[in-house]
Amino acid sequence: IMPAKMFGVFRAVLLKTPAKIASGIFAAYFLFAWFGFEPLLKWAAPKFIADKSQHQLHIAEARFDPFALSVSIKGLSLAEPDGKALLKFEELFVDFDAGSLLKWAYVFDDIRLTAPDAQLELRADGSLNWTHLIEALKSKEEEADEPLPRLLIRRIALEKGRVAVADRKVGFETTLNPLALSLTDISTLPDDKGAYSLAATTQLGARIRWKGDVMLKPVLATGELAIDQVRLARLWPYVKGKLAMAAPEGTASLALNYRLGYSDKKLSLLLDKLGLNLNGLALKGLHAAEAAIKLDTFALGGGRFDLEKRE
Repeated sequence: IMPAKMFGVFRAVLLKTPAKIASGIFAAYFLFAWFGFEPLLKWAAPKFIADKSQHQLHIAEARFDPFALSVSIKGLSLAEPDGKALLKFEELFVDFDAGSLLKWAYVFDDIRLTAPDAQLELRADGSLNWTHLIEALKSKEEEADEPLPRLLIRRIALEKGRVAVADRKVGFETTLNPLALSLTDISTLPDDKGAYSLAATTQLGARIRWKGDVMLKPVLATGELAIDQVRLARLWPYVKGKLAMAAPEGTASLALNYRLGYSDKKLSLLLDKLGLNLNGLALKGLHAAEAAIKLDTFALGGGRFDLEKRE
């Protein structure tokens, strides 16, 4: 009788212990998600950045949903050590798919960045304002080439974006605003393709439209690019030192189809249906009162460039 009782007690303990362990793990998971994630991220991320490069990082709010497996980071701002702004955004939302375990891949249902405001500056010494941070975050050890992780992102969206661009070497500034980007089904799984599109308007009045498909394994991108209403006078700082003439009048537009690939350590690039249009072009000497050349319309079409064939 005694051995039977002892076996029963031992069996009950074994059955209860896994349940208690599992309950403890789940309780710790939810407690961390609700109470630990935000203070840990708001403390650890700025400290990591400051230790690496002395840049200043601030996060206003961070949330982790343990049921939906989603993360929301709001009010992030990043500045250089002297306080000059580099980047800020309203919200970064990442929704992870628990079905990843069944696909043996990292699967994200949605990645959305709202109202990013970035500063890109080429300084007079030729360096970028992002260079110091990038170099500080790079690994000190040389890493071997590894295959891309198995990844599937069903949707990436950038909404209400703004990028300020400045070239201090020539005194050129412009802003891409508003900037919108949408990508779907981005994947490194074999033969998976994703569609994407980009639309932006700059302070120069130029409109940028970009759409196509991308495959990451192997790397292959195809699509269409169009840039309209580029004011030639606003691009003049880049060439005025080489030409003894006044800034030109008129607008330019460019359109092309492209196919860009990388396979077997070879880069291929095909540009097709290349078209360039100049409208209202007027060219005059540096001190001339009247234009020496005027063209209402100048158009080139049917252009083609093949890097692989050298044509």
